[in-house]
Amino acid sequence: GSVYRDNDPPHLQKAFPWKAYCADHGYEGNCVYPLPGQPFVVKTHFPARDKRDFDKLPSIATLRIVRNPVASIYSEYVFKHQPPEQIVPHDWVVKTVADWKRFQEYWNSQPNVVTLIYEDLFKNPEPVLKGALSAIHLQFTDADIERAVK
Repeated sequence: GSVYRDNDPPHLQKAFPWKAYCADHGYEGNCVYPLPGQPFVVKTHFPARDKRDFDKLPSIATLRIVRNPVASIYSEYVFKHQPPEQIVPHDWVVKTVADWKRFQEYWNSQPNVVTLIYEDLFKNPEPVLKGALSAIHLQFTDADIERAVK
């Protein structure tokens, strides 16, 4: 599941009560509401950004994917500044690094958080994904892993 929904055509006309959407086996074309007890994904930047309704819900387990901080911060800069300037403004870097640090410190202190390194997931997706899903006690098959990696 996911907090995002299809854009064309929108398969869900409204969000969950906590302002999220969900997808069954991917994003586009598969948006469905989860049944009670089914897992769903919430992409969040809390506490680096304001808390949204679904950030307030309790969770059983959390998978956190962490990118190389330089790549992560530069990616955010490019996303927010089109076209990007040749030199990233110093004040923006200082604020964004502080936000990144606050985010990491918060999630490091939470219970039941499994941290994945994005670069490890990218280089060795099958064993890293299997390890992460096992760590949060999510049942899966080899076919599930193959589909996810594909």
